[in-house]
Amino acid sequence: MFLAYLNTAGGKQSDLSMKANREIFGATHMSIHVNSEMNERVKLKAIVQQGLRSFIDPKRCEPGCPAFDLCRKCVFIVGGIARMETLYRQLIENSGGVFEYHNGHMKGGTKQLENSLKRADIVLCPVNCNSHAACFLIKKLGKKHDKPTHMMANFSLSAISQKCGHQI
Repeated sequence: MFLAYLNTAGGKQSDLSMKANREIFGATHMSIHVNSEMNERVKLKAIVQQGLRSFIDPKRCEPGCPAFDLCRKCVFIVGGIARMETLYRQLIENSGGVFEYHNGHMKGGTKQLENSLKRADIVLCPVNCNSHAACFLIKKLGKKHDKPTHMMANFSLSAISQKCGHQI
């Protein structure tokens, strides 16, 4: 209706009317694009959650299998892929463990890292996501506090699941 009002008497659209049409078309196109991206994110989240459930599915294990239940043991992950922290947390906590995470950055000192390591029952550290200094410090602190420390080349969810299942 608004656009009809903007039309001139000869049936030709005025400049203002054409600009309004372009703006409406652009906004509609952008809205479709945003909705498409949101749908893709929802689908991706569902796929990740389904994959995560397969790692902690109790049907895979016998009731007494240590891989199924971490029995409130603290799993400390140093470094790794920061955007996957939530997935690491879900994997550990849904298996009955307590999750603790440190991003591996050493600029703020080592006290927080050492305190977290002291509370841990198992320490996991990816060598491809941490500096040599951070990896060396983790090994040193693990020995100092007698904590099982595992330097891992592959830091996927399946690698973490396997390491927790075989170590705890």
